[in-house]
Amino acid sequence: MLAGLRALAEAMTPEGTYFWGDRPGVIDLAFAPFALRIDALLCHYKAFRLPQSGGAWARYETWWRAMKSYAPFTRTMPNRDTYDARLLEFYLPYSQGRGQQDVTEVN
Repeated sequence: MLAGLRALAEAMTPEGTYFWGDRPGVIDLAFAPFALRIDALLCHYKAFRLPQSGGAWARYETWWRAMKSYAPFTRTMPNRDTYDARLLEFYLPYSQGRGQQDVTEVN
């Protein structure tokens, strides 16, 4: 995952805050929900943090900060007060290695 995120960040234009510069595009909008899950899930279940040093990680952080404040994206996000708890509950079986079960059988 880190190699893929690094490749994504290294492919971003160095100018601007979004993937291609000052305006968000399809890549920004398509990847943002996954970035949101990385923030919520991996930090919680694996005590995972993205690297903080290096140009690629600084660029990723700049991009993610911009996406978290981009109104068309934030309007599509569920209420963060309840969303994180529901997301964590939904992915709990996956964190325990039971994620491939039929979802109707997961307690």
